[in-house]
Amino acid sequence: KKLSLVKGGGLASLAYPTKVISLILSDIIGDPLDMIASGPTVINTDSEDAALKIIQKYDLEKEVAPSVMRTLKEKSVPLTHSSHLQNLLIGNNLIALEAAARECKSFGFSPIVVSDSISGLVSEVADLYTSLVVLLCKLLQNKISKSDFLNCINPLLEKLKAQKHTKENIYSHVMSNESDTDKFCLIFGGEPTVKVVGDGLGGRNQELALRFAMNLHELETNSNDLENCDVIFLSGGTDGVDGPTNAAGAIAYSGQIKHAIED
Repeated sequence: KKLSLVKGGGLASLAYPTKVISLILSDIIGDPLDMIASGPTVINTDSEDAALKIIQKYDLEKEVAPSVMRTLKEKSVPLTHSSHLQNLLIGNNLIALEAAARECKSFGFSPIVVSDSISGLVSEVADLYTSLVVLLCKLLQNKISKSDFLNCINPLLEKLKAQKHTKENIYSHVMSNESDTDKFCLIFGGEPTVKVVGDGLGGRNQELALRFAMNLHELETNSNDLENCDVIFLSGGTDGVDGPTNAAGAIAYSGQIKHAIED
């Protein structure tokens, strides 16, 4: 923001007093308008020396061009007028999840939007998803009581930052007659992170699908927790891109790793 003429409210300042209407698509958990695209039409609330402190924290003063350092140390002219601004959030993760839920219904699935705030390492998220699927399979087959189900699912949903009352909603949704189906779809959204190792390309969705598939394979090989349950998993980027690859994501399903080994 500090180095840009348009970010951090810069565009709004340049446009003043002209009326500015911004149609915003959020790609950040929580939809902080001042962070989406660095907030070109939003009043910047960052401290004056925020950028400079980052450079000093990592002892990079000598690595940065003198002209850049001078700019970072200069006093900014903050945006003080906002009456000419109208910022409209027209798309975010929750809107995408709700659209996915409607699509699931059209295919005969009973959808449950669990969380739009998934974060953390992909490896940890994959384990949480797997544990949730195991619980749901046990519930569908009456292998677990309501109290045990709710006790087990609560810590999982807390880590997944689930919406309020989700655990009760899942239980009642699955066990009630109103669903009228044995096909359920748990829907999540967010932005987990990956640790790229060696020559790996990255791509959170592809790694998440692979880790989930490996977890399924381990369960199918060493337990009967998923017995009589057909599990399919899709992880995709809403922007159509997953890391520096030509894929938007990947799928995983019961028996996938076994089939891959056999092939």
